[in-house]
This record gives sequence, C-alpha cells and structure tokens, in this order.
Amino acid sequence: MHPSLNTRFARAAAAPGHMPEKTEIVEISPDQLESVEVRAVFDIWERHRNGRTMPSREEVLPRPLGKLLRNISLMRFIPQTDDYELRFIGDAHVQAYGPNSPGQKISDTKAASPQFVAALKYSFDLARTRRAPVGYRGIMGRDLSLARFDWFETLYLPLGAGDEVQFILNASVYKPRGGKWPD
Repeated sequence: MHPSLNTRFARAAAAPGHMPEKTEIVEISPDQLESVEVRAVFDIWERHRNGRTMPSREEVLPRPLGKLLRNISLMRFIPQTDDYELRFIGDAHVQAYGPNSPGQKISDTKAASPQFVAALKYSFDLARTRRAPVGYRGIMGRDLSLARFDWFETLYLPLGAGDEVQFILNASVYKPRGGKWPD
C-alpha cells in the first residue's frame, strides 16, 4: 500500500468514525497490487494476453475467471455514443455500490452521482485509450460519507480483438465501512 495510505487507513480502521476528511486515491501499476483477488484476475488477463495488446472477452470469461466472478464487473464499450453498458456485475461490487442492472448504460446513471460517474468513465476511457491496465487504490474520507467501504483496490483491463477495445473488465476488492456490509 502507498505509505501515507497505509498509515491513514490503519488509523481509521483502529478508530472507526475517525475517517480522514478527504478521500485519497492513487494510481497504481499491476506490480503494486496487494489484493490476492485483483492480482489473480490480472495474472489470468496477462496469461491469456499471450504477448498481444489484450485478450478477448471469450478468452477470459467465464471459465478462467469463474472463481473470481464476485470481484469483477464487465462493461461493453459503445463507440457510437462514447458510452459503456454494464454486462455483468459481481457480488463484491453490489455490496460496495448497491444493485445495478445488466444493460444499464453509464450515461443513464449520471444524474444520480455525476462526480462518481465522471470518475468511473474516466477510468474506463483511460484503460481503453491506453489499451493497458489501469489501477487505483484508496481510502474513502468523510467527503464521500455515502460510500459503503473504507478502502479499495481496483484494476481496469481492456478486452478486445487486435487493437480494438470492446470491453473493460474491472476487478476490485473493498473493505466494508465499520467492518461489515449493511444488511
């Protein structure tokens, strides 16, 4: 973990209610991953990439990632409208953010949380335009009091054919706020 995040999260975890004022998120590379689950998704993506820019969706889903489905979501890129459509969402994401419906477009959710949706779209776009993994780790502060989690690690991975990105695979791990998920 990034040293300042490690110290701040340890303090926050030891004293619930003493979360930092501001959320702090840092970009990380795949070699900085700490989560076993996110690392495992990356390793499968890397193995199926086999020296190419990226693997296809069919190469990694569903069988190779079967045991990790709870930690992933899959978004299809829609180039005509520069939008993303939710194709699959695992239980870890549902616990962290609440239910979402497959087929829902990211633009349809913008009104509910414009700042969050803009950050999410930025992350998808970054993985798509770089044609490479994009990772983040962070702690949630009081400025995002509606967040259901204190800490997260996430990785966005492009999937497609040749150099054309067709999907963004997201793998994430979240630590629930207060130590357990709401009922």
